[in-house]
Amino acid sequence: MAEDDEIEDKVDDGPVREAEVNHCPSCAGEINIDGLAPFTKVECPHCGEPVRVRTQLGNYHIRSLLGEGGMSQVFLAEDLALDRQVALKILHQDLSRDGALMALFEREAKLTASINHPHVVKVYTVGSDGGYFFIAMELVDNVSLEARIGEVGMLPEREALDLLHDVADGLRTAYQGGLIHRDIKPGNILLTKSGTGKLVDFGLALQQGGDDEVEDLWATPFYVPPEKLDGKPDDFRGDIYSLGATFFHALAGRPPFQANTASLEELRAIKSRPVSLTHAAAPVSAATIKLIDKMMAYKPDARFKTYDDLLAAIEETQAKLPGNASSRARRKNALGNEKQGLGTLGWLGIAGGAIALVGILIAVIGGNKNGSGNLPDSLNGGTGERVMAAGQENIASRYTQGRDLLLAGRAQEALVTFNDLLKSEDLKQPTRAWTEFNAGLAKLLGGATSGMIVSDSPPAEEGAVEPDQAVAEFVRKAARLINDPLPVLPEAASGFPPNSQESIALLAFGVKNWNHGEFGSAIGFFDAFAASNPPSDVSWIAAYRSLAEPYRADNALLKNLAKPSISQSDEELAALKGKLATVAGSLKTRGGARDLVQRRIKRVDELIAAKKALAAAPPEPVPMTPVEPVPPTSAPPANGKGKAKGTASEIVWTPEAEEEKRRLAEAIGPAVPEMANYRFAEAAEFVRSFQAASDPVKQVQTEYLDAIAQAEAFKARLVAFLGEGDYEGKLLRKAGLPLDAKVISADGDKLVVDLMFGPNDLPWADVAPGWMLAVARESWLKGLPEEANAADWIQAAWFARLTRLKEEAQTMGQTLAPLSPEFAERWGHLDTLP
Repeated sequence: MAEDDEIEDKVDDGPVREAEVNHCPSCAGEINIDGLAPFTKVECPHCGEPVRVRTQLGNYHIRSLLGEGGMSQVFLAEDLALDRQVALKILHQDLSRDGALMALFEREAKLTASINHPHVVKVYTVGSDGGYFFIAMELVDNVSLEARIGEVGMLPEREALDLLHDVADGLRTAYQGGLIHRDIKPGNILLTKSGTGKLVDFGLALQQGGDDEVEDLWATPFYVPPEKLDGKPDDFRGDIYSLGATFFHALAGRPPFQANTASLEELRAIKSRPVSLTHAAAPVSAATIKLIDKMMAYKPDARFKTYDDLLAAIEETQAKLPGNASSRARRKNALGNEKQGLGTLGWLGIAGGAIALVGILIAVIGGNKNGSGNLPDSLNGGTGERVMAAGQENIASRYTQGRDLLLAGRAQEALVTFNDLLKSEDLKQPTRAWTEFNAGLAKLLGGATSGMIVSDSPPAEEGAVEPDQAVAEFVRKAARLINDPLPVLPEAASGFPPNSQESIALLAFGVKNWNHGEFGSAIGFFDAFAASNPPSDVSWIAAYRSLAEPYRADNALLKNLAKPSISQSDEELAALKGKLATVAGSLKTRGGARDLVQRRIKRVDELIAAKKALAAAPPEPVPMTPVEPVPPTSAPPANGKGKAKGTASEIVWTPEAEEEKRRLAEAIGPAVPEMANYRFAEAAEFVRSFQAASDPVKQVQTEYLDAIAQAEAFKARLVAFLGEGDYEGKLLRKAGLPLDAKVISADGDKLVVDLMFGPNDLPWADVAPGWMLAVARESWLKGLPEEANAADWIQAAWFARLTRLKEEAQTMGQTLAPLSPEFAERWGHLDTLP
């Protein structure tokens, strides 16, 4: 802390940095832009005109926002030097200051920039300006394959084969450059207006010959090759499998597997089952079925041997289809007729990585019964200025029916009604925007954490007035937060005035956060919505307050929800399971509460099984390397320093042995940084290299090596735990900001973490040892040390001792000493060593 204070003092004493300014285009007045993000809209302090500030980074002038996520934003920008439009990906400023994250961000760009191919999105340049790190890349318009599947369901066979050929050709070039993609999925394939496919996001790419150890399970289970689950190294045949699985999805309208599990064993079992387009009843030719089935062969050797072989097989399959013309022109026309706003769907995934914008709304359940309230002006005439056109009466009836179903707790039926209504060409603003909002709310009520599908920039309608477009703008603004992979922050409420129609967003935010398990903030949003006062022309919003009541009731149940513990008896655990089952049957909501109760029920079963295993085979004492007792060679020193504490065997130190022990400590010195970075095997080599002559030093050397083995065992258990992919939360590093991350997998060298813009490798050497110990305490080191779990705690104690967690090590050592005299003796023997 003293060092931090000293650094801050040095910064404070330096020269005062001049404020960054932009000039208002209307009055030329200066606007202070310190702390403002790129393309922020502000009011000029001089003339009051709305102004976009920080619109230029390097040679790029920002024109509009294409997409955003938790880590970055993607803008449409103009390259002022080369007079071309680009997609400008900008890392958020607080993350741009983080060197480790910037390195990951830059790695993605450099890997992609190394590939020059028409079917791989081109990266033009990487740079930094005003504290913001950016990547300029090729602008691809129009839509991702993921969104295309969501729109049409099953792609036409010829269209899919054309796209498959495009992407395979791009992968061949990447592989010739020594790269494997490792994350091929529909969201990483963009479709251009010319009807071609382009592959994006080489941020997970692996260089041929690079290190990639066994537990690196980073990909979406739908598309991951089965050999990856067995810990085998990546090669290009894994990409061929993922590409086949992606186009299985495109042709069948569904992924090849249903894999809603984090269990590695369950995934292995799922992937071992035969899969074929024949079983999916896809309307495709036998030749295409044979092609995709071979790409997805369970054994890598059964797949195509080279990309040339794969491309030849695709071309042969295309030639067998009726007619020999490519579907490229038809795809170009189809995509060209899409609304311009669809281009955003391609870039949203690149901005946020974890933002899912597949256009398929899933049936949901939720809500409560109440009145229907008033219709928007476009349906009820408002002040009498509007007259309902022919055909709108049916729309009004269906819209009212959908809202009534939602309020009656029949959200699944309401969702179907709203989605059918959105297909109508007669649906005008603002009813279209409200229908989109209600459809998204229905999905949230069913337990989803995102899924509000809206048109990013709907066309201006003839006769439309400003309030109508304001509703559409509000729904788009709310959808950006709802579709973000993270819960909505409480301060977001300030952006939705309580006395306006926008207050209904607070209800949606509450449901989203509830489904994330953020119960406190969810109730906060519900309270804010209950206290809102929407205007009279949208009085129907007030009826939606009833939708929050089931969440309040379930929250009361959760406050008294008991936690199972290993210290409870079998009878207590069985009774607790019964209570939890009763609570599960009483819950009125879906999402977070139901998930929490089910997790605790599962935990009870795990504890009962563990207790039975312990009763059948009590744990052995901590294994200690046997050491022959050292016969006394002389009387102990008169000052009494010659005896080490302990009861099992005492070491008598001669002056010669004391001197040799000092040399052992020096030899251990180079092992210290290795242990600090959790490279325990390397540390052991340094210790083992010392040639001890005296029996006392040989004994201490052996004990030190055993201590290293204990610390290594602790790390191995942590790797196994995190490798299950269940951890999500704060991840502390030795330096830099804490990360809000999901750990996808782990091996001896690294963690694979999802930082909300795609998975990335994080070396163990960067991870704080205190965080590692805290994770263990939340999983298998719960409660206090006792005889039954002493072995686990002793491993943790040695880990803390050797990674310089001095206070934690001292506390654990004192606690464990009464449980294991042998441990206490060894702890004392090594007290003076590094």
